[in-house]
Amino acid sequence: MKFAQAVATSQRAAVAGEQVAAEVTDQLDEPIDFAVLMCSAHYRDDHRALLDAVSERLEPGFLIGCTAEGVFGGGREFEGTAAVSLLAGSLPGTTFRTVRFGTEDLANTHARDRLRDSGVGDLDAGSTLILLAEPYSTPVDLLLDAVNEVCPGWSVTGGMASVMAEGENRLFFGGQVLSDGAIGIAMSGGLRTHTLVSQGCRPIGKPFVITKADRNILMALGGKHALERVREVYEHENEAVRELMSYGLLVGRVINEQQDSFERGDFLVRNVLFLDEESGAVVAGDFFRPGQTIQFHVRDVATADEDLAELLQQCRIGKGPAAGLCFSCNGRGSQMFSGPNHETDAICGTLGVFPLVGHFAAGEFGVVGGRTFVHGHTLSMALFYDA
Repeated sequence: MKFAQAVATSQRAAVAGEQVAAEVTDQLDEPIDFAVLMCSAHYRDDHRALLDAVSERLEPGFLIGCTAEGVFGGGREFEGTAAVSLLAGSLPGTTFRTVRFGTEDLANTHARDRLRDSGVGDLDAGSTLILLAEPYSTPVDLLLDAVNEVCPGWSVTGGMASVMAEGENRLFFGGQVLSDGAIGIAMSGGLRTHTLVSQGCRPIGKPFVITKADRNILMALGGKHALERVREVYEHENEAVRELMSYGLLVGRVINEQQDSFERGDFLVRNVLFLDEESGAVVAGDFFRPGQTIQFHVRDVATADEDLAELLQQCRIGKGPAAGLCFSCNGRGSQMFSGPNHETDAICGTLGVFPLVGHFAAGEFGVVGGRTFVHGHTLSMALFYDA
């Protein structure tokens, strides 16, 4: 199993494509089975030229990719600047399947059929699925419901394209340039995948059992108005936590209710959208039902650093990863941390230098508690190891 990566910053799409393709073919003297191509928004008029330049030189068996606000590659994070990033691999013994979800598949809940018809659903449990989606045309919850049903127990990662103008995102799928829907590539055998999801949050207060809820409205927690519980947490926390609560409160829903206790990482974390003073309800970006357990959370830079560092330590396996894919929220990067390349430096500082490609996403896909969700303000990764 061999991987190579390359980055080019020419503002001419064809030139950048030729440069990254030439660099990876110089590193790999074997047929290329698999490639991931990411590019910044600067190439909006020349996606066809970019893909053709890469495909003609690489002749990859399978290729996926997308456009983004910024990309990862070469040990750097390219934000607000023209960049093309390419990962290519020769993976003998690996079985690949690709799937394309058109908007009609997702609108008519045919995503399950598409997964099965493509052969993805025939792969072994424990396979790997990389998903990329166009944000304005993709009902992500329907897509991930299908993934969770057809591919239970899989390693799933990926993210939304993130050029933040409707109609300008593109997906690369084999030799096609697509403007809507979602794409995926599944891999089985020949490699071992470890995925991680760093939500960068920490729980505050104590867990509460939901005693009354209506869809995304938390009405009562432990027999009291949900807002009253928020006030209880606020009163018992220190000034630093109170400030974080005022800046942005989150709610984490426990995924596995069978546990005796809950820690960071056991929750699916969503934003609190509204505190209703009149009714005492808390409105959040999730759906709830009575009997579930939630705990309020806060997010800050220190917690995001600590969370990622802890998860990376768990990825120090054998000789380290042969390659990786990284999908970080476009609200992270230099917008969240004090300087550029913060997350790349953390990853390579812990795991060593290896081919790592990805993009800043408008929503990140990753597994929490055995199910795949779309996340926000999160970093999701897939790390590939020798089987």
